[in-house]
Amino acid sequence: NAEYMGMRGKILRGLEQKFGVTVFDGYLLFAQEKFPDIEAVVTVEVEYKIKVVHTNVLSTQQLPPTAAQLFNILLKRCHRSLNLVPVSRNYFDPTKKVEIPQHNVEIWPGYATSIGSYQAGVLLNVDVARKVIRTQTVLNMLNELRQSKVSNLEEKANSLLQNAIVMTAYNNKTYNITRIDFTRTPRFEFTLRDGKTITVEEHLKVRYGITLRERNQPLIVSIKKKTTEEILLVPEVCRMTGLTDEMIEDFRVMKDIGEHTRVYPPQRVIDLEQYRKSLDSEPAKKVLKEWEMEIAPTMFDVPGRVLPPEVIHLNSKQQANNQDKPDWTNFVRTDSLVQSIPLKDQKWVVIFPAREENSASIFVTTLRQVASQMSIAIGDPVMLKIENDLTQSYVAALKGTLKPDFQLVVFLEPTKKKDRYDELKQLLTTTMPLPSQCICSKTLGKEKALKSVCLKICLQIQAKCGGELWRVDIPLSNTMIVGIDVYHD
Repeated sequence: NAEYMGMRGKILRGLEQKFGVTVFDGYLLFAQEKFPDIEAVVTVEVEYKIKVVHTNVLSTQQLPPTAAQLFNILLKRCHRSLNLVPVSRNYFDPTKKVEIPQHNVEIWPGYATSIGSYQAGVLLNVDVARKVIRTQTVLNMLNELRQSKVSNLEEKANSLLQNAIVMTAYNNKTYNITRIDFTRTPRFEFTLRDGKTITVEEHLKVRYGITLRERNQPLIVSIKKKTTEEILLVPEVCRMTGLTDEMIEDFRVMKDIGEHTRVYPPQRVIDLEQYRKSLDSEPAKKVLKEWEMEIAPTMFDVPGRVLPPEVIHLNSKQQANNQDKPDWTNFVRTDSLVQSIPLKDQKWVVIFPAREENSASIFVTTLRQVASQMSIAIGDPVMLKIENDLTQSYVAALKGTLKPDFQLVVFLEPTKKKDRYDELKQLLTTTMPLPSQCICSKTLGKEKALKSVCLKICLQIQAKCGGELWRVDIPLSNTMIVGIDVYHD
């Protein structure tokens, strides 16, 4: 247990009087004053022999990378003193939540922060963040599944909820669902650290004053990655976070949520200034003052520049200038590609569940129509119908059909499932290397947008198969250009 950070912290708390003011990150102990190496025996449930060894001195003239750890830990303490709630790596303020009752969600405003050493010195990098919290509990979802009379409730529930992130209503902590355990209920007994036995139901009542309405519900099992410790949660008091596929595909839901999650520059500046002022409040100020640390009152100005727009060259003499809007799909629609790759007859395959047969047929017909407008030849595919949308059905169809001279595999899926997507992509990049395209059949359901969707799919397929869609003027020759992904909005 001494390997666990929590236990290490408890062990060191027994020696606090020898260290003075400190910060401990689980491995490194930061102190304001240097003290001699310590060897001691500390009792925390059992006896531990420990040794604390001096390793380095942090200098304000030349800060080592470990200094950023200290600053970020202090910043987290400030966040906790302001009652901000950690979710993943960011901190959110539930007191300023925005409720959207028509969609059963709340939007929590918050901040993504990081302190690091840059050319201009030590800087606090802050951006605004938004977290979607659903008012729907895990128990609500389980009851909906029961009412839908699915054939295998346990299997469906675990398939739907595995790896989902939930938030407990009583302390706003987040957990990853490992599985739903239908063999245990809130009446399950466990042993506290003091040796006493108590049920999960009684623990919630005694510790948090919560009385459960449903005593026969299953339990959520969440296993910590680092310690493999099993945490038991009750579905009734666990709220879902994030958005479902159905919500993402609902225009009205996304429009209403987007009004609060899309933060434009002027509002972003206001939010960041409010965050900076919050660090001047007494609780946060006390944390910083203890380490004689200050945060500048104003933002750090960074000079920026606007690059001139690039000219996009297509196969003919057409040119697309992306100054106003970086989208030149309409230019491509009526021109041929710089270099296209024809898909030969019976050399590409479309795999689809039986109930998606009509969608598969419409997709192939529309794909060939939009491709012909760009002078791309697309032959007849191998149409492979499978019984259901289980991952193993797709895999079996692949293994039984693919030949070395095939050019492409297209998967038509009724719903987006990350585990299925990951397994199919891994199979087609390692065991059976071949370009592939996954399509959710719902994206083909809107007749007005069908040609536009198929055009974009066609361009993706061409790029994956080695085609050249367009080109730009590159002044350098014999040069590789590497793009680095540094920001997601």
